[in-house]
Amino acid sequence: MRKIKIIALILALALCLQIGVCAVGTDAASGDLIKATQIQPRGRYLLSGTSILTPYTGYIKVSGSTEAYDDVDELTIELRVFRVSTSGTWTEIWSDSISATDDYEVTYPTTRINVTSKNYYAIESTHTVTHNGVTETCYSETDPVYVY
Repeated sequence: MRKIKIIALILALALCLQIGVCAVGTDAASGDLIKATQIQPRGRYLLSGTSILTPYTGYIKVSGSTEAYDDVDELTIELRVFRVSTSGTWTEIWSDSISATDDYEVTYPTTRINVTSKNYYAIESTHTVTHNGVTETCYSETDPVYVY
């Protein structure tokens, strides 16, 4: 009986720690990849979160979402865009957030951000769900993307 409990605990922890990252699509303007990060199930209420950064010449487009298993009291996504120097220093250049109440998903609409060409940019996101006094939060980030 004790072995079954230990195995169940290990499987539950493995599920909670699973993080998936994918890059999809190609941008015709720069030939660089669109970077997308999606977090997998992270708790009792928080189902997933997605962040997307698409590079163009002289600007980027960002968007994202946070999703719950069912309607919850509040969902939030906070997006932060960073310029990444060649030395590896990340400097925040833009941030914004959006929330929804009594819903299962909140989506940050695609937003254009003018940036300096010939630099790398990345996005970090905070995905938060609150329901019945319980708050669950996860973080995601994309790899840096070069803007021509």
